[in-house]
Amino acid sequence: MSKKREFSGWGSKVLVAFLASIGKDTSQQLSQHEVAEIIKRYAAENNLFDPEKKKKIVCDAKLFMFFGRKSVNKNRILGHLTKHFADNQSDDDLDLAEEDWFVADDEDDVQVTNKKPRTSEAVCRDKRRSCFASVTTENMKLLFLKRRVVEELSKDSENFDAKIIGSFVRVKANPYDYTQKNSHLLVQVGGNVPITT
Repeated sequence: MSKKREFSGWGSKVLVAFLASIGKDTSQQLSQHEVAEIIKRYAAENNLFDPEKKKKIVCDAKLFMFFGRKSVNKNRILGHLTKHFADNQSDDDLDLAEEDWFVADDEDDVQVTNKKPRTSEAVCRDKRRSCFASVTTENMKLLFLKRRVVEELSKDSENFDAKIIGSFVRVKANPYDYTQKNSHLLVQVGGNVPITT
């Protein structure tokens, strides 16, 4: 079941409880910027800034209950506050329970989730075998035509073009080209030009 954020007036109950615990008046609405500054001041007063990473606030028990994490970047506090203000919530966000759950049968009154388990489709998609070979050194040795194979195919001059065009061959790269990372390249044969000697 997804967590539904409960609101108490202008802010979430967690936000209002945090502000009340540090002695701030929650009867009047505060802006996100004001709350962000209050949190930064609270972190500075309680020495919660990480000594090595100056922008990182290490959450104490109160901040952990609010943010739900061990640490938070002080520049991202404003973004984390968005979900705690009632003004920022749409009707869809407030009615999460109605979307995620439905009654399976009126007589049984049993709640069943309409969401599929996470693993079913994601794992199946990963397990499907591709029609393409993975690019590994072992597969590359199988993929390209070796010199002796090309020499064997060249003896049958009638079928040579049909067999060789479209296949891959390993060729030496230009040794004077400093942009090349490898000594050899794998290239696809586009045509055959006979050389007379």
